[in-house]
Amino acid sequence: MSHVLFDEEKCIGCGKCVEDCCAGNLYLENGKPKSKESGCIECGHCYAICPTGAVSMPEYDCSNCDRVGSFTRFDEDEMLLAMKSRRSIRRFKNQPVTAEQIHKIIEAGRYTATASNSQNVTFTVISGEKLAEIEKAGVDFFRKLIRLAKPFSSYARDVVIDDHFFFFNAPVAILVSEMKSTFGGNVNGALAAAHMEVQAESMGLGVLYSGFTVINAKINRKVKKILSLGKQEKPVACLVIGYPDVKYHRIPPRKHAKVRELS
Repeated sequence: MSHVLFDEEKCIGCGKCVEDCCAGNLYLENGKPKSKESGCIECGHCYAICPTGAVSMPEYDCSNCDRVGSFTRFDEDEMLLAMKSRRSIRRFKNQPVTAEQIHKIIEAGRYTATASNSQNVTFTVISGEKLAEIEKAGVDFFRKLIRLAKPFSSYARDVVIDDHFFFFNAPVAILVSEMKSTFGGNVNGALAAAHMEVQAESMGLGVLYSGFTVINAKINRKVKKILSLGKQEKPVACLVIGYPDVKYHRIPPRKHAKVRELS
């Protein structure tokens, strides 16, 4: 069964779906769109561009797909200012993040582009006892590593791993993983995480990318067991999320952009 269906009664034969098919899978026959036997990546462009709603994708979640927005609704200078003003947060208030907020953050990740529309990104929401359990396992593991590394590393000699080294008392973390795929590498998961961060920031939340948690999820057996990730799931990013308990008054400087212009 095809994942994309065309209603010939609703179809006006405009050909927009054919023109916009990035896989070159559609063609017109007697003024109606037809699909080749193979090649469809189920990207939904034909569904989105059809002016009459003649395209359906019955095996997909099509709820809330009847409205479209645009980034042009936001002032471009204000958008850039907000992007430059975001900070990695390591001090969080004792205030919960709601299930609705988490849902919206994951929606931002779910709708992020993936290579060849692979949709191979998964999200593990960690809170409560599991958050504490993973943090303790991570702290114990890293303290052992630091002890072994101290004779050889100045960083190991200086770093202090306290009991909240990973999540900084935040109420929730979301681990973004990517299923192993021929396409995308780790780009799909990284892009999803970036979009999720922007969504979280728009709701007044703060975010920290916890690279140490990603390392834990990859090499710490105890943490891997708690997370129960599939064999094909590769952790890409961990977003530690909560309400910031810190206020910044200016944008920190950055080095000049390294730009190469070709024309």
